[in-house]
Amino acid sequence: MILNTLRLSQTLEKSRSTIFESLNRSFRWRWSSIFLLGLVSSVLVNAVFDLKYHRPLLSFGIAEYYNALIVSFFLLEGTRWISKVLNKKVPWEVNKNKRLLFQLGLNLVFCIIVLNSLVIGITYIFYDSFYALQDMLLINISVIPLTLIFSTLSKERAISVNPSSTKIFKWNWVSIVLLGVLINTVVNIVFDYKYQRSLVSLSLEEYLNAIVGAAIFLGGTRWVSKKLNNKFPWEKGVVKRLCIQLGLNLLFIIALTNILVIGITYVFYGGFYEFDELAVINLSVVSLTFFFASIDSGIYFFKNWKSASGKSGASINRNNPIQLSMGRSHYLIAQENIRCAISKSGLVVIVTNDERKLPYPHSLESLMHDLDPNTFFRANRQIILNRSIVKSIKALDYGKVEVSLIPIPTNGQPNEVIISRTRASTFRKWLKFILI
Repeated sequence: MILNTLRLSQTLEKSRSTIFESLNRSFRWRWSSIFLLGLVSSVLVNAVFDLKYHRPLLSFGIAEYYNALIVSFFLLEGTRWISKVLNKKVPWEVNKNKRLLFQLGLNLVFCIIVLNSLVIGITYIFYDSFYALQDMLLINISVIPLTLIFSTLSKERAISVNPSSTKIFKWNWVSIVLLGVLINTVVNIVFDYKYQRSLVSLSLEEYLNAIVGAAIFLGGTRWVSKKLNNKFPWEKGVVKRLCIQLGLNLLFIIALTNILVIGITYVFYGGFYEFDELAVINLSVVSLTFFFASIDSGIYFFKNWKSASGKSGASINRNNPIQLSMGRSHYLIAQENIRCAISKSGLVVIVTNDERKLPYPHSLESLMHDLDPNTFFRANRQIILNRSIVKSIKALDYGKVEVSLIPIPTNGQPNEVIISRTRASTFRKWLKFILI
């Protein structure tokens, strides 16, 4: 296992120096999200107008995308500026509900004002005309929800110390709803155009069916990925695992799509889709589900690369028990049994979950080198914390952070720890990584 982990670390480290660094420079979320929002919003608005005015489907021009890109830049950068200001005025740690209402309200008002100002300005300057009120309404309905979704996916989103509060907004659940909505919308747009029906004829029943189907699709692809982690782990070969996973996911999605679509139409509607309609559904559902499953694989791969790429061959395994000596006796303390380590007057003491205080013969720096950095954090010069004892965090003045710890009956640890301004950002990133 250690050898496999070493190979993975070496492979990922080599990839980091060649591929991932260039990708990180070129495709950072801040900038790639602007291009992506511009593309999606431009395609969506054009699809709506094509259906309304019976133009060729997706009549797309480079000038339109360029204009959409400008609008996306101002919208996303503005919402991120609002989030940055609110981080100082109304931090998430103080009141999550109040902060959420503030941010959503301000983002909504900002998007409405800026979007309409830019659209009116661009159409007047470049085309010497204005959109009709109905067209402006369609543009607002199409672009503003997309902008709010992209702004919530920004890296400046809040972190919560309580894991139960993050379950609602985890990618596993958000992706299911998002995939269901996208599938239903895309399929309806195609069918509306084909049969000249009313503009995007959607129903709640169709959305519910699509979300249920999305849950089955993504749940199945994640189950396949979980099984492959045991049979063909990434450490044994990235290319081999990637080919097997992509192939199995593709076969699974195609088979399940046709089974569900045929079954639902027969049970609920007493009929079947024609072959060309079934082909459209397959193309839409399979491509979107395959894309979301690929995002899942990318997230998993990136997390493991991130945790392994910073480790050298001599320090790959950092979950080994900590060895302590007391006289002629030697003890091994499992890392999961360590609550914290405290340095007082040059003496380092390890506090365990059973409230024992054990002297450690070396410095905190030496101890931190042997601990798992994903589980332990060097809060300051006096203490190392285990993530399991972090109860809550509170923003203080001058960028400092107060960390409340889960207390123990004996006076073996402090109840609060202050994180300095220089380490606050690193602490937030560490805590945020743990809760993902």
